[in-house]
Amino acid sequence: MLRLQLEPDAAGTFQCEDDIDFRVSGFRVSGHVDGAQGVKVVLHSARADRADVDAVADASGAFTFDNIAPGTYTAVAHHPTWTMDTTPQEISVGGGAAAFAKSFTVRGTRFRYVWAVLAATHWMCCCS
Repeated sequence: MLRLQLEPDAAGTFQCEDDIDFRVSGFRVSGHVDGAQGVKVVLHSARADRADVDAVADASGAFTFDNIAPGTYTAVAHHPTWTMDTTPQEISVGGGAAAFAKSFTVRGTRFRYVWAVLAATHWMCCCS
C-alpha cells in the first residue's frame, strides 16, 4: 500500500512539485463466503509463472488477496467439513482493486459416522 502525506502551505492549499516514481506490483482482490468462516479460497492464474495463492474467510465471511498482478484468475472455495459450491468463479484484475461478483456458498456439511459400543453400567443402591 502506498501512502503519501502532503502538508498544506501557508494559504491552506496542497501542492506537490516533486516527481514521485513508484511501481505498482499488484492489486487487492476481495470476496465473501456466505454461511461459514474458515473457508479457504484458492486463486489460480492460467499463467504458469504465477503460483496459486489462498486466503481464508474471517468470522464475517470476508477474504482478501493482496498484491495480485493484472490478469485473469479463477477461484474455488474449500473447507474440510462444509460442502462448498465448487463452481469456479472467474475474475479479471486490471487497473485497480477487484471484487468477486458473487459470494461463494456453503451447500451443506459432511458427516462422519462413528459407531461406539457402550457397555451398560448398573448402579446398585443399598438402603437400610
